[in-house]
Amino acid sequence: MITQSSRSLLDISSQCKTIPIVENRVHFTQVLDISQIKAILLRHCNLFELTSLLHNAHRRGLSVYVYIDHIDGIHADSAGLRYLAEQLHVTGILSNHPRILSLGKSFGLETIQRIFAVDSTGLEMAKLDKVVAITFHCIRSDFYTSASKGGTSFRCIGRGCQPA
Repeated sequence: MITQSSRSLLDISSQCKTIPIVENRVHFTQVLDISQIKAILLRHCNLFELTSLLHNAHRRGLSVYVYIDHIDGIHADSAGLRYLAEQLHVTGILSNHPRILSLGKSFGLETIQRIFAVDSTGLEMAKLDKVVAITFHCIRSDFYTSASKGGTSFRCIGRGCQPA
């Protein structure tokens, strides 16, 4: 049975200025201790090393997103995406590949397509079926901002490209 968080990233982004990007167990543990965090993005880590923390995040009501193109332990096929949705309670996936996103939607995952758009040609080439929201407050090469707790820095997706 699929039991992801009912909160959409679009709703959460209006309440939170940063979404931590978690890349290891230590960062994940520290992020779970921050009460203001409502969503996290996992990348460059092995999901099976984080299983207990994923269950804790689910119990706490956090929305967990996985950058499926840059994750270890799960393949972006039907079985892998079903496991993310049903066993690890992931809210959504981020990918550059529309086929993977379409498959993710079939398992009830919220999907985010990452595109590289230097100009309108990039958007045209992405061939988006439906655009829910595109928000650009600024365009910079250092889109990731920082948040810290206890001296540890987290890279975050920031609205308006401003430090937390």
